[in-house]
Amino acid sequence: RDAEQPEFVGMLPTNTEAECDDVPTSAVLSAKDNCDAGASVSFVENIPASPNARSHQVTRTWTAQDTCGNENVHTQLVTVVDTTAPVFEGVDPDAVVDCAYGTTVCEPIAVDNCDADIAVIADVQTITLGCENHFRLIRTWTATDSAGNTATAKQTVTVEDTVAPVLSHTPADESVSCGEVPEPEVVAAHDNC
Repeated sequence: RDAEQPEFVGMLPTNTEAECDDVPTSAVLSAKDNCDAGASVSFVENIPASPNARSHQVTRTWTAQDTCGNENVHTQLVTVVDTTAPVFEGVDPDAVVDCAYGTTVCEPIAVDNCDADIAVIADVQTITLGCENHFRLIRTWTATDSAGNTATAKQTVTVEDTVAPVLSHTPADESVSCGEVPEPEVVAAHDNC
C-alpha cells in the first residue's frame, strides 16, 4: 500500500508582495512519487472578484497527487499593492507671454501603472502684478488613482504688456502764425491688449 504523499521537485514559490503592474507569473511545478513514475500537479489561482485598489491577495494553490490519491498541497500568497503615483504627460513649461497672445493651455493627462482612467483636477490662481494686463497664472493639476496615490504638476505663466499704445489720426507738424493756431485734433489710441 502507498501511503506517502508525492514530493514537489525544485524550489517552491514563496509568499511575496508585488506592484499591481508587476505581479509575477505563476510557477509551473512538477512532483515525484515513491511508487509512481510521476505525480500529476494541478493548479488553481484565486483572485478576488472585486479587488481592493490599495491591496489585495491572490492565492495560488498547487496540488500534487499520485495514483493512490495521496496529495501534497503548496500555497503561495501574492499581496498585490499599488504604491506608485500617477505620472503627468503634456505639462507645458513655465512661460512669459505678451498679453496679446492670450494664455491658452494644453491640458495635461495623467497615466497610472494600474488605473486605466485617472481624473485630473485643475486649479488656477491669478496674481495681479500691478496693472490689468500684467499678472501671473499659477496652474496646478492634481491626479489621484484609486489607491489614493497622488501626483501634482504645476505651470506658471507670467503675462506682460510690453508694447506701447499706437496713436492714430495724429496731425502733421506745421508752422503757423501766432493768431492761426488750429484747434487740437481728436487723436485715437490703439493697444494690442
